[in-house]
Amino acid sequence: MQWDIRGYSAIPQEGTVGCSYFVSNVLLHANLKLNRYRLAQAFSFDIAKSLQLNDSLIVLRNVKSNKMTEYVKQNCKEGLYTIGLNCHVGFLLLQKGEVFFIHSSYTSPVKIVIEYAQKAEAIRGSNIYDINNSKKKKQQRNKKKTD
Repeated sequence: MQWDIRGYSAIPQEGTVGCSYFVSNVLLHANLKLNRYRLAQAFSFDIAKSLQLNDSLIVLRNVKSNKMTEYVKQNCKEGLYTIGLNCHVGFLLLQKGEVFFIHSSYTSPVKIVIEYAQKAEAIRGSNIYDINNSKKKKQQRNKKKTD
C-alpha cells in the first residue's frame, strides 16, 4: 500500500494511507474501540498519549536514534509499541533483541514498510520519541543479606 499524506484507506492493498491512518487502521482492526479519523488527525504526541495505559508513556527528547533504540532494548519487553516522532507515527517492534520500525513511510520506498529502527530515515531524522510501553521490564531490586 502506498503512502500519501492525504491517504486514509482502511482496506489493505487498496488506495493510499498516511502514517497516522495506518496506525489507527491497525489498532481498529486489532479490535480497539476508537475513532480512527479523530486519532489519525491528532499530532503524534497526542496519538501516543491517548493510547497510553496508566503511566506507560515513555517520552524521550533531544536524544539520538541510537540512544532511543538502546533504551527500548534495555527497558522494554518484546512486543509491539506505538511511537510518535517529530512529525511521524508508527510502531516499534522489539523482537529477539532487535528494534524494528513499522510505518507508512514518507521516504523511499514510499509505502508501508518494516525496517531496522536505527536505519529508518524517519527515526534518524527525529529527536522526539513518544513510546507507549505497557510492557515495561520489572525493575530488579538488589536484596541485601543481613546476618
